Amino acid sequence: MDKQVWLNIGSQNLTIAKLFYENMPFCMINTKHSNDKMLSLYLGDNKLVVNLFENSVFATILGASPAQSSEMLMSIGAGSINEVNQWAQAVRNSGGKILAEPDMKDGWMYGFGFADPDGHKWNVLFMDYDKMPK
Repeated sequence: MDKQVWLNIGSQNLTIAKLFYENMPFCMINTKHSNDKMLSLYLGDNKLVVNLFENSVFATILGASPAQSSEMLMSIGAGSINEVNQWAQAVRNSGGKILAEPDMKDGWMYGFGFADPDGHKWNVLFMDYDKMPK
């Protein structure tokens, strides 16, 4: 049996979420599985699936509203420092909120944190493994 993994999170407004994610270079809308109650995304080259459900639908899954449940930090690997900076600009241009500006961390990681229009937290990170401490 093929075991699949996907992430599910709530959305206050799927229309705004769709407009935001259409402009993010790290993802693609999964039109086959999106509808008026759910926005399905493919993330990265391996196409990890993230589904954003309308909050009322998500609450039926959780037994509570998304505001009363645990949040998840989703991380995305970038291919370069330049790509991290481009993605940060895409977040700014599309209505997201930068939580931590792009910055070098520990001499080998460069990244930033942001929140999408629904407040979901993301981390974009380029890791230069040649500079990683041994």
